[in-house]
Amino acid sequence: MKNPTLAMLGFLLIGVCLVPRADGAPSAAGAAHLSRLEISLWPEYDRSAVLVIYRGHLPSSTTLPSEVRLPVPAGAGEPTAVAKRGADGELYLTPFTRTLAGDSAWLTFTIDAPDLQIEFYAPLDTSTPKRTFSLRWPGEVEVDALALEVQQPAGVGDLTTSMTTLERAVAEDGLTYAHGSLGALAAKDKPVWQFAYTKNTTTLTAATQPSQGDDSLFEDDEQGTCPLEEAQKAGGTAQGAASAMAAGSTAAPREVSASPSTTAVGSARLWIMGALAVGLALFIGLMLGRATRG
Repeated sequence: MKNPTLAMLGFLLIGVCLVPRADGAPSAAGAAHLSRLEISLWPEYDRSAVLVIYRGHLPSSTTLPSEVRLPVPAGAGEPTAVAKRGADGELYLTPFTRTLAGDSAWLTFTIDAPDLQIEFYAPLDTSTPKRTFSLRWPGEVEVDALALEVQQPAGVGDLTTSMTTLERAVAEDGLTYAHGSLGALAAKDKPVWQFAYTKNTTTLTAATQPSQGDDSLFEDDEQGTCPLEEAQKAGGTAQGAASAMAAGSTAAPREVSASPSTTAVGSARLWIMGALAVGLALFIGLMLGRATRG
């Protein structure tokens, strides 16, 4: 071989070019743009905390699969659910990473469908009858249309919010919700949403609702599915979804394993494709080496 360096360079260049992307690899890193985001705040629903639910929708121009990055309060700890809505209409838990940045924790995950849902519990001081809560949005996310709702705890009659445009209505579950549209959010916007009320008991709202025989908002099964069909059939608004979920649930969502279709199968395909690419690159590299002999 007269020029082994040339042969090795050719081998490396071909290997790099042929290394495959993982099946379903995201088209863009850290996308922080939603066409729609609905935020539900349910204080003292099934824990002495605030159940926070994000329901987001990616812009129609998004190439799927896409990597999504959204903030939650750092003090909330690990989320109880990060999910996508599949083509079958059900929710599937998806793997995520959690990165701390000041008062926020950023959740990064990849979905191959436009709809997503995140659930977590934010701390709430219940040591005195006067309850107050603030959710601070750190910015860096563009939202074309934002909707927000606050569920009034059972037995409470003096819920006040800093969002004066919210309308109040009694839902089919008998609970009162303050809900409405808050317009768009620019990446630079950092709003703070607040509410307060007085409560002299420790009774949780879920304990006052008729039991449907389900002990979780998410159905725990071997495939990692977590259907919330009743919530999503309730008219398409944040308030409607919240009402249906409240009527059909009595406890917090719990974590289940991710769908095998997005973990083990994808990993196996990646390893097989990687091995084939390396083998092909080695073969071409050797051919280049022979071509330089003489």
